[in-house]
Amino acid sequence: MTRDLSTAAPEQASNPALPQRPSAWLRGSVYTLCLMGAALVGIGGWWWSRPINPNEVAESTASSMLLDVGGLLLDDLSRVVRPAMDRTQKLAASPSVIRALKSGDAAARTSVCNEAITASTEIDAVALFDRSGAIVAINTVYPSGQPIPRERVDRVMGLNFDNRGIVQQCARNTSHESV
Repeated sequence: MTRDLSTAAPEQASNPALPQRPSAWLRGSVYTLCLMGAALVGIGGWWWSRPINPNEVAESTASSMLLDVGGLLLDDLSRVVRPAMDRTQKLAASPSVIRALKSGDAAARTSVCNEAITASTEIDAVALFDRSGAIVAINTVYPSGQPIPRERVDRVMGLNFDNRGIVQQCARNTSHESV
């Protein structure tokens, strides 16, 4: 015998052996919770796969540490390079260097380079360039005063610095950076 459950609702409530039909409120609550769960899963998926905001990355601990280390490295680099840059600016304004460049005398130019290299500890080479950016002299001795092999000097003197922007800008005084 089959029973029509739609007419047996009062009987179901009093008989625990019969299957219970959930109330409309309970069914609605379950559907609502399922939808909310799906929405939370969707939001979570979006959160993990969203594009990263550069401001959030910059504020992260790892980025802060990298920035700190980078700043310290820049400071250390400046401490090493700054004296050589200062020496270069001083040499560029030196009356003996200006005189040697204007004279056109190769021996005088080389002598100025050798004097500059032996008097400093922060630079390895001194080269002079003319207004067109061509190299016209380089030191022929090491800072210790020992001679540099002639073939090494000739190799550097034979180099073309036309494609070196910093040399060209300095020679033409068009550089906007401190050198």
